[in-house]
Amino acid sequence: MDGEIRYIQVVVPLKLSWNPVYSTVDAGIAVGDRVKVRITGRTVDAVVVATDVVPDIDASRIQPIYERANALPKVTEGELRLWKFISDYYLCTMGEVFKGAYPGGRIESEEAAAASRQRKEAIRQKREAEAQARRNRATARLEERASRKRALLEGRHSQAVVERLESELRDLQRQIEELRTLPTSIEATKDTPASPAIPSSSGESVPAESTGLPASEKSPAPQGPKRPLLIQGSASARREVYARMIGEAQGNVLFLCPEISQAEDAAKWLSDAFPGREVLPYLTTDTPARRRKTAEAVRSSQLTTGSQILEAAKEPQVRQATRAAIPHQVIVGTRAALFLPFAELSLVIIDEEQDPSYKQDSPSPRYHGRDTAIMLAGIHGAAAVLGSATPSMESMHNARTGRYRTETLSETSRTVELEIVDTTAEKRKRGMVGQLSRKLIAAVGQAGGRSLVITSWNDTSQLRAEAAASIPTAEVCNMREARTVDFGMYSLIALIQADTILGGDDFRTDEKALQLFDRYRLRCSADGGKFLIQTSRSDHQVFKGLQEGTSAYDLLVGEREMFGYPPFSRIVDVIIRDESDRRLEYMSGELLRTLAAAFGDDAVGLQAPVRILGPLKPEDWKEDAATRRTVRLLLKKDRQLQGRKEHIRMCVAAFEKDRKYTGHIVLDADPI
Repeated sequence: MDGEIRYIQVVVPLKLSWNPVYSTVDAGIAVGDRVKVRITGRTVDAVVVATDVVPDIDASRIQPIYERANALPKVTEGELRLWKFISDYYLCTMGEVFKGAYPGGRIESEEAAAASRQRKEAIRQKREAEAQARRNRATARLEERASRKRALLEGRHSQAVVERLESELRDLQRQIEELRTLPTSIEATKDTPASPAIPSSSGESVPAESTGLPASEKSPAPQGPKRPLLIQGSASARREVYARMIGEAQGNVLFLCPEISQAEDAAKWLSDAFPGREVLPYLTTDTPARRRKTAEAVRSSQLTTGSQILEAAKEPQVRQATRAAIPHQVIVGTRAALFLPFAELSLVIIDEEQDPSYKQDSPSPRYHGRDTAIMLAGIHGAAAVLGSATPSMESMHNARTGRYRTETLSETSRTVELEIVDTTAEKRKRGMVGQLSRKLIAAVGQAGGRSLVITSWNDTSQLRAEAAASIPTAEVCNMREARTVDFGMYSLIALIQADTILGGDDFRTDEKALQLFDRYRLRCSADGGKFLIQTSRSDHQVFKGLQEGTSAYDLLVGEREMFGYPPFSRIVDVIIRDESDRRLEYMSGELLRTLAAAFGDDAVGLQAPVRILGPLKPEDWKEDAATRRTVRLLLKKDRQLQGRKEHIRMCVAAFEKDRKYTGHIVLDADPI
């Protein structure tokens, strides 16, 4: 009951290694509630993650909460479970995940909406009070008139007068009764749309009223682990499968894309494909108000859908029929959409799952959208579907080892000619005209339609000038611009400066390059199309694999296993940033020695459970090459994996504290 002090644990949007404890006398506070607390001299938003805890410090040192934010929506159990997974796996704090899931703009938008609701409620209450006062005055006047009529009836009158007075009294009493039975709420006088009908256990249709759900019904119970499905095929073929799955889904659907432009295109396609469904885009380019409205729509679905299912009946077959009859939502977005308050989630689709844009590199939490989406599906008991024309090494390995189900889409065979031009050989025989080979120039002239030349450099001005002189009919773009180009409009696709794609010492370079070249070839036009690559390294294994039709997995899995790189291990990068060159070199070396000593014999040998590399310097062309160093740890995939990751976290925290070096080191699990 109110008045008795309770202790609650909250998560605040700060990088804290613990969740602080506060006191409250509010007996109604529960997990997921939003509160305001004072910390580090300021008031911040917080979420309750535990109630009735036993504090491990003196009670006199525990502050009371500042206030309970009743107007803000609760954080769901599913959201908190996802935050915990991200915090543990990606070696960050719950506060950093909270800050990423509920950034300042989202909270400000929620608070503004809450303030607007409160203002409207105040206006409504004022109008109701005024209306009630008018009713009371009118009732008093009518009762006074009725009293006079009763007094007149006590006198002696003719029969006609008596009948007239009695009629007038009855009319006054009817008016008084009507005033007393008028709705007290202004909202109640408005027309309310009928609730949708749902089948009852007897087969009749009954209205679905907004009733509360018991705890067991508020979030869908997982139906046991479902192996994710990896679909390999072209974008158009995958969409056919996606459409069928969405049409059959008996719950809400999350459709993830790696980039905003792809999500916008997917939202348009889904709106056209499912005109009867609510398609909700959730994009970081939208205004905070629009994102809040989407979040509110997603949140409200758990109330509407849940009450309909509860009203249906207890029988599983009736519940299933009810779920199928309800027009569920399709939420489309990038990785930020993972943090929405989902309910009745039955299908999660991760399109272009191999795309590195799914990985958040800065700021924390540095999570991977693909793997987090699979965990989200597991939390809700939903099916997880990954799609790609060129799957990632990790997904292919999971498929080959049986962790994923697979479906390779059979498509109409297309003949796309592949030509690799060795620019080194062309230069020896004067076969180059600036950046363009004479073979490319000839191919443009022979193409039966439009031609597109793609450069791996961002600056296209020089190439455009050379193309205008040598191949004026060809179009030019860089690789980023090419992401949104419809390759089907071109008879010839040419990629130049392909060597830069193969540059660098990143172990994923060859995988990314082969996937990119494969996607370009798959996106080329139908029979008779041509894909031409200019490179000075035509003997590279990537080009040999491309010519032989070898997948990135089959080409690279052997060396990955030999050297213990993913998918046969997990990586944690310990990144040090410092503007002082001298301090950067010294501290990165000290950190390397500290980690090596912490793992001891476990970090010795090529097949050791922990391999420590570094300090690694970024490539010179990168902006932070002079201010960043990385100590890389390769961790064996076994039951001790999470324990080793936690050991790294504790070692780094102790190093920062002992060396008074906070603010310079970040951890990045599963870097891309």
